[in-house]
Amino acid sequence: MSRCHNTLGRVGVNLTYARGESGVTKVTVERPSGAEFDLSQFGLIYRVVSLDNDQVVFEKTLGQGIRAIDLASGKVELVFEVADTDHSPGTYAHELRITDGADYTESVMSGYFNIEPSIF
Repeated sequence: MSRCHNTLGRVGVNLTYARGESGVTKVTVERPSGAEFDLSQFGLIYRVVSLDNDQVVFEKTLGQGIRAIDLASGKVELVFEVADTDHSPGTYAHELRITDGADYTESVMSGYFNIEPSIF
């Protein structure tokens, strides 16, 4: 299990999983002051894409791979299933965005998603 602590604004976070490995990454989004950021009025979208051609490898949304822990306190978990990491070993790009569904979208986490070879 990995953790990401975020203050609103893009934070660089690199995640690494072995090929075919499942896991959970905890994410906390806060205001720059450190105050809680209420996510309950926002949608969340998490996406992993190929660095070669920006092709989407997999995507998650709230309730579909993004688990609400305490939205009022900005706490969620990214839940990775075996199918999410069962891709060619290598480095991919990933990003978590919040959106109000209308005119506000902000990237709150981005970086590299690494899939390492596995002997299984």
